[in-house]
Amino acid sequence: MAINLGLFSIENTAGLLSILSLIPFIVLYLIKPKPKIMTVPSLMFFIKMSGANKITSFFKQLIKDWLFFLQLLAILFSIFIIAQPAITYTHDITSSNTIIVIDVSASMQAKESGGTRFEIAIEKAKEVLSGRNTIILAKYFPQIALKDASRGESKDFLNSLRPKDSSTRLGDALLLAGETLGSREGRIVVISDFLNTEGQDPETAKAVLQSKKQVVDFINVASQEPKNNVGFIDLLAEDESTTAYIKNFGLEQKTITLRAGGTEKVINIGAGHVEPFVFQTPSGITKLEIVDQDDLPADNVAILSAPEQMKIKALLITNNRSIFLENALKASGLVDVTVAEPPIISKESYDLYVLHDISPKEILTGTFEDIAEKVEAGANIIIHAQENQKNLDLSAIAPITVSGVGDQTSLTVQQFNRFTKNMDFGSVKYYLDAKLGDGFITLITAEKSPMVAYKQKGRGKVVYYGILEKASDFKFQPSYPIFFTELLKFLTERQDIKKLNQKTNQMILLDSPQNVKTPVRNIPNAAVLFLEDAGLYSYENKLVVANLLDEKESAINSKEVRGQRSTEYKLEPVKDKRKYIFETPLLIILFILLAFEVYYVKMRGDL
Repeated sequence: MAINLGLFSIENTAGLLSILSLIPFIVLYLIKPKPKIMTVPSLMFFIKMSGANKITSFFKQLIKDWLFFLQLLAILFSIFIIAQPAITYTHDITSSNTIIVIDVSASMQAKESGGTRFEIAIEKAKEVLSGRNTIILAKYFPQIALKDASRGESKDFLNSLRPKDSSTRLGDALLLAGETLGSREGRIVVISDFLNTEGQDPETAKAVLQSKKQVVDFINVASQEPKNNVGFIDLLAEDESTTAYIKNFGLEQKTITLRAGGTEKVINIGAGHVEPFVFQTPSGITKLEIVDQDDLPADNVAILSAPEQMKIKALLITNNRSIFLENALKASGLVDVTVAEPPIISKESYDLYVLHDISPKEILTGTFEDIAEKVEAGANIIIHAQENQKNLDLSAIAPITVSGVGDQTSLTVQQFNRFTKNMDFGSVKYYLDAKLGDGFITLITAEKSPMVAYKQKGRGKVVYYGILEKASDFKFQPSYPIFFTELLKFLTERQDIKKLNQKTNQMILLDSPQNVKTPVRNIPNAAVLFLEDAGLYSYENKLVVANLLDEKESAINSKEVRGQRSTEYKLEPVKDKRKYIFETPLLIILFILLAFEVYYVKMRGDL
């Protein structure tokens, strides 16, 4: 039980009982050996004179005995250490460390009070800086951008900071701040418009941190004034046509002008409504723009990236034309198909050769050798299996050995890629039990026999398509022309338009570290690419675009007020009563006294 004496207190009252140790200490000093009295005439006078002053003489001797006082002080300080005297004082628990969680998402680019929400947030962040600061960026991928930096370093960093075009994981960033602060004293300040679009709810995250006795302040930079915003919320890019979706987030109908490349269109959008804008997909890079200005410029622009519309020259070599195969090739819109009927085959060079149902007797000597040379030089070839495959010598292109015919069975996808995924190949009534030459990668099998396989041959590719038309209903499926379209894109390395057009918040794993040019900077030897800024990303001879296209992030009208207004917030210290027990300084003093006592005894000659 403690004894309070105002600012001072005794924490261990039982320790005061140790003061009784002074009694035996003083008694030991009072007890002296009793001397034997002997009569010495010459000293009698002096003995009689000293008898009257025995008590006075004792105290005089005691005063001269410094060892007594050293030991007395040592005992007193030991008693104080056991009793644990303490002092109560107030302490600002937020002054040591400041962790600033600053929202850098797209909605922070909204116009506010003559500037933007982000500009207001930066100025407020500078006001709350302390001696040691950590800055965490709240975005789709929360990031510790600066740790334990001085006020000057933090200001320089804040001056260089720019908002991103991503959504917000504000609660996740707040939890990261709590982990960073840990058991240290400090304050977490969150500066945001509190339009949390992803992840943990910030109020829940705040409650978690406060349960750990961490101080969390919310500063809201968004006003309650209605905002006027019309923006792109989605972009569906296809090879033939593209559809852009535009939403009016305001409270009134708007008439806006859309611009796509050199084309303009005026549309009316009701409050809260979404309107589509469909146009033919142009090749290359095309900028889509809402010409009219509003309170969030970030969603007024979208960029479309499409491969160059270059037709593939294809030669279909057959003695029995298949309407299914021919139409599947033409349906892709990627090829100009020329049909050649052996023995007459054009000597002109083509990008793609397709062999289907060829009469072995009609092929002139050297024809396949000539095609093999062109494949080596960079052309591609598709070998469509036929009933009399064993009579067709394709050894110059790819050795194919047929050992028999298999019975009805289902087709199994062994490897998924762009032309086998999401495909239903069904089953076959029968199949060629074939063996391919070395180097083939098998993608689809019937039992153990390859049905679709490919290999690299020089600069070109060889594809074996073993699904016989008469033995399969795959030719009737809607996925049949899609399969050949994707196969043609694979062979000609034509980039998928959907992969060229991404939304921000995406992460791309690169095949190998390489230099990447982003909309804001160049990144050397990047292995992972975070799409946080809208615009063009250049790598691997690709031009990938990232667009905001986030309906939640574009809804910049605040529905509820969280935290204190930035104009009202004041940095107040958070006081906490603390007790300081003088145990350590008392131990130091006791050690010094004991050391001095040993020194004194040695100087006096007792040791």
